[in-house]
Amino acid sequence: MNLKKRPRPVSGGASKGQRGAAAGGTAPRGAVPAEPARPAKPAKKARGATQVRRRGGGAHARRPGLRIGAPGQVRIPAAGRLVALLIAAGLAAGLVMLVNGPWLRVSSVAWAGSRYVSASDVSPILDPLMGTSLLLLDESSLAARLAELPGVASASVEPRFPDGLAVQLSERTPAMLWQTSRARLIVDAGGLVFGEIPLGVAIPRELARLPVVDDRRAASRTLTTGDRIPETERVAALQLGTIDPRLAGSSATSLRVAIDDRCGYLIAPGSGGWSAALGFHGDGVSGTLDDAPTIDAQVAALRTLFATHPERSVGWVDVRNPGKVYWRPSESGSDTC
Repeated sequence: MNLKKRPRPVSGGASKGQRGAAAGGTAPRGAVPAEPARPAKPAKKARGATQVRRRGGGAHARRPGLRIGAPGQVRIPAAGRLVALLIAAGLAAGLVMLVNGPWLRVSSVAWAGSRYVSASDVSPILDPLMGTSLLLLDESSLAARLAELPGVASASVEPRFPDGLAVQLSERTPAMLWQTSRARLIVDAGGLVFGEIPLGVAIPRELARLPVVDDRRAASRTLTTGDRIPETERVAALQLGTIDPRLAGSSATSLRVAIDDRCGYLIAPGSGGWSAALGFHGDGVSGTLDDAPTIDAQVAALRTLFATHPERSVGWVDVRNPGKVYWRPSESGSDTC
């Protein structure tokens, strides 16, 4: 039997041996083993490129060797620090020269508001400032010292470079004149004496309409600027000075108020004539608004007297006791208690 060998088919696929080897079997004898696949080589870096190492592959990894300081810190080179020190030393030296040098020193002082404040009051405070440095001047402290003067309500101080000083004084407001045997004292609403007018000098026009109290007591001679009139005395005197003369039956247009050591408070027409003694109110010569009923009774007693005797015929009246009035005619010339 003639057997013919069938030709082996040729195909592009792997041989049986190769397929066996791929399947984990043993390669046929004489077969050439397949070379293992080599790993791909990394791409070459472009020349000049910077290599960046990343930790953990994070997107915000920082470059090696780059140190990040705390926020707000600026590292100044040694040369910069030296320049800064030189500038600071120069500024300090310049400030010392300005303070101790001949510049910016007070050579002139101008002040305003001296109607009732005299130069003798202000000079002891302002004169020592001459020659001192404007840079060392304490304006608020100086203004406070000026405000302590009796006639000053407030003060302001302003340096005028390069060598001047301006002072503005706001004086107190006069409320009444308290006349003694020595001078006329200018008094504010709180009773503080802050000015004087000599007796031989006419009262200024701006003070002519103020109430005037003629204090004839011996103790009043020592009153001076800076003293204070006791409130009870001041209130009683002002109250008597505001009495309407018509309520007392008088034809006068105004009344004057006086105080002495024997009769206490006295009232009299502004144009002269009779004088009425009202006595002491409150404690001693003091008077308060609580004495108003007594004062009203005294005024009523005067009205009764002038209703029966012409006002021009009366010289002196004692109404210290409204229930028992004594009076003297104008020809007697006696006006003491």
